[in-house]
Amino acid sequence: MVLYDDVSTTRDGDLNRDELLLFTVSLRAVRPIDYEGEGQEYESQFRIGEDHTGTALWQRRDAVLDEWCDAGGIASPVANGIISLEIQAYDGESWFDEWDSDIDGLPWALRVSVTASGNELGVDPLEDGIPQVTLRTQIAIDRIIPPPPEEEDDEEDDSSESTDEDATEENQSIESSPSAGGRPSNGGRPGSSVNQPGRGDNSIGSGGSRGNSGSQGGIDRE
Repeated sequence: MVLYDDVSTTRDGDLNRDELLLFTVSLRAVRPIDYEGEGQEYESQFRIGEDHTGTALWQRRDAVLDEWCDAGGIASPVANGIISLEIQAYDGESWFDEWDSDIDGLPWALRVSVTASGNELGVDPLEDGIPQVTLRTQIAIDRIIPPPPEEEDDEEDDSSESTDEDATEENQSIESSPSAGGRPSNGGRPGSSVNQPGRGDNSIGSGGSRGNSGSQGGIDRE
């Protein structure tokens, strides 16, 4: 948005003739689009123009955003009999006659004052006896404060890390438990802490067999 401050000098004094340039998005085409589309971005400019029929508020629309922002497109009258246009931009503290959104960002509000004359087409709008009326309004531009960043991602990461740590500690406790079963190399069965006698265990049966052989060796044969 660009706001230009301009004044036109007439026999009745100075009249505000401000200009407003906007880059807008619209679905209303400027030209027929049977064979060629225009897109949705337009240059829209408003200013007061004069000709032999009188004064009017004109609008210029250009479907191509180029380096010549104040030229091109199609101009058409919006309202006849407008003799004065004053626009001011508000930054939250003061009103300004000129504004450039590329430098200052979007304003908080616009104050628009329009003076119209009740003359017919072809009659001088500043002629004596022609009534004039001034309308002033303020247009607020919404300023939405962005919400704070969401913390759900951080909480999910923390919960996943804590879950992994709990699972690791649980696995370590299971491995170190005495009821986890003996190792295969020790001849134990899974789930049992009591070792079964293996083939190499001589604590049971070996002494008896040797004792029997010794007793047989002590009997005299006839």
